[in-house]
Order: sequence, then C-alpha cells, then structure tokens
Amino acid sequence: ASGGSAVGWLDNVGAYCQVACTAPSSGTYQLKLRCSNGNPTPCVRSVYVNGTKCGTLTHNSTSDWETYTDSTPISVTLNSGNNTIKVCRDYSSQAGSIDIDYFECTK
Repeated sequence: ASGGSAVGWLDNVGAYCQVACTAPSSGTYQLKLRCSNGNPTPCVRSVYVNGTKCGTLTHNSTSDWETYTDSTPISVTLNSGNNTIKVCRDYSSQAGSIDIDYFECTK
C-alpha cells in the first residue's frame, strides 16, 4: 500500500471502514477507493455518506493482495465541512474481500 499499510479483512457481514472527509463546499463528488482484491471475482461493498446508504462500489480482482488499483468511481453528495464515508459489507451476497489503501473524493 502507498502509505505502508492498508485496511483489510472486510470480509465478514457488518465489517466496515469509516473515514472522516472535509469537503470545501457541498455538492456531488466522485468517490473511488484504491484497493487490492486477491479473490478471482469482483468484490462489491455498500457505501454510506453521513449514515445514509448512497450506493455500492465494485472492485475487480487484482489477482493478488499486493497489487492495488482504483475502484470504479461513484457519485456521492457531501456537505460543506465534515462528513463521514463508510464502506461496509452489508449482505452475505456481497462476496469476497478487499484491502483498502485510501479513499479519494474529487469534484
């Protein structure tokens, strides 16, 4: 991972990673995650912003746990100032696991 460590083991139902995000202005942002997925199939995780589910992120297989690539971005609405972004495995049908290097929001 770029910073020397990653958040992993998000494979159990209810497992999540939550980060704080400060937005300079309210509006729609593109959220993507830099992840590894050593499983042979894509990994889907739910995304919550400020406690409200706003969609899912899909991350394709990277073939191993040492290779990191960007997820397909999704649109999220952020408030001006402080926000929380949570990536969670909500259901058993959201198979697989990911290791998260970092979150990135761009306007």
